[in-house]
Amino acid sequence: MQRPPRKLLLAALLALALADGGLAPRIAHGFETDGPASRVPDPLFDEDWDDQAALKVSDPLEETNRRVLGMNQQVDRYVFDPITRGYRRVVPRPVRKGFRNFMSNLGAASVFANDVLQLEWEDASITLTRLILNSTVGLGGLFDVAKDIGFERHTSDFGQTLALAEVPSGPFVMVPLFGPTTVRDGFGAAVDLGMNPATYIIGPFALIYYGGGMGLALRDEHFEKVKALEESSLDYYSTLRSAWWQNRESEVWDRREGRRAGSDFGP
Repeated sequence: MQRPPRKLLLAALLALALADGGLAPRIAHGFETDGPASRVPDPLFDEDWDDQAALKVSDPLEETNRRVLGMNQQVDRYVFDPITRGYRRVVPRPVRKGFRNFMSNLGAASVFANDVLQLEWEDASITLTRLILNSTVGLGGLFDVAKDIGFERHTSDFGQTLALAEVPSGPFVMVPLFGPTTVRDGFGAAVDLGMNPATYIIGPFALIYYGGGMGLALRDEHFEKVKALEESSLDYYSTLRSAWWQNRESEVWDRREGRRAGSDFGP
């Protein structure tokens, strides 16, 4: 099978919808997609990308998952795509970025909780510092002043917490409306939403912003790339599954190689 262009593979990672440890929750948990310094190193885009890595994915529900992906694409086309186009047309870019920063700052509470649960004390101190600085000097999080003085964002979610506790990932699942996850990370998503103040402050909109149809925030930033990937992939499902898995593995272990110690990310 012909591999899609590497730049388009980036869109696969940005097309992940559920707050499950994919990319949408990075915004929910305080991860800003803008700027190379904010990105978690991703082996998917290295020159020695391993085509066999996806073989580690447990996907006994592939037939059903493919049907769900097809349904999600139709919902995207007729519901979420028009919403995204309208949002991009009506709301100026600086305002959209400020709102993303604000939502990221709210999500820092969930990041901090998971840092503590993971016994990552340095990460927890950075997250707390970011939350205090951005909530005050950054005007409620509209501006990421903490990043400007060297306190970078990182992603930390309950799916990662479970992985560090050596809980198996379980099968790959394509969730209606929300997209790819695993059983473990899907459960982690529900816990993270419960820990995220945005869930209680803005209610159901939090699900739309962070999740449904890949999340309004990520659609806003990467709309064209996602569409290009979908149109160019010979097997969009396989590409999306492989990209999600490798990116998620990178999120869990890249900053924690010393803690891996024989643990297995997979089932």
